[in-house]
Parts: sequence; structure tokens; C-alpha cells
Amino acid sequence: MVEASFALLTVFAAILALAAFKLARYAIGESA
Repeated sequence: MVEASFALLTVFAAILALAAFKLARYAIGESA
């Protein structure tokens, strides 16, 4: 059960990081 929740947390963190990266790239593109 711990492994499953850890995998879910890892996937969630990866999606969050990807979204933050896209948002940062968009913000940099807008300010440039």
C-alpha cells in the first residue's frame, strides 16, 4: 500500500513540475 501511494505521489509531483515548467516558460515568453 505504501508503494502504491508513493508511486501516486511521484506521478503527481511529476505532473506538477511539468505544469510549473510550462507556466514559467509562458511567463518568460510573455515578459520577453
